[in-house]
Amino acid sequence: MKRTLIKVLAVALALVSLSACGARTIESIMSTKAAQTQLETAKEQIMSAYSDYYSDYDIEFSGNDIVYKYYYSSEFDEDTLSMVAATLESDDSWSSTIASTKSEMAKTTGITPTSITYVYYDANGNELFKVTE
Repeated sequence: MKRTLIKVLAVALALVSLSACGARTIESIMSTKAAQTQLETAKEQIMSAYSDYYSDYDIEFSGNDIVYKYYYSSEFDEDTLSMVAATLESDDSWSSTIASTKSEMAKTTGITPTSITYVYYDANGNELFKVTE
């Protein structure tokens, strides 16, 4: 699932990177109208593919830092919340996923992100898990 999201975002960034030649940060590239349109399309595709799991998905840009936010659509009891958080935390592919995301961003924008963060929230907006590299 993470790899699919990276690919969708990479395509969106590739489409706008040429129009942002004078931009100096990922945030400035992604704040263009063309980028916002592509991000909205990518978000629609992601939500369509993962609507059984997530009620919302968002990407925030600050300078060269990127935060991916996922909001689960289901309400979980305490045991399930703990299990979901533990499962996300024990996933040993975060470093490779983040490295892949940084590489794709560098290819499409010419700028390597300073940091990538993934944050997962429950249906009530409580943070379940967060990883940054």
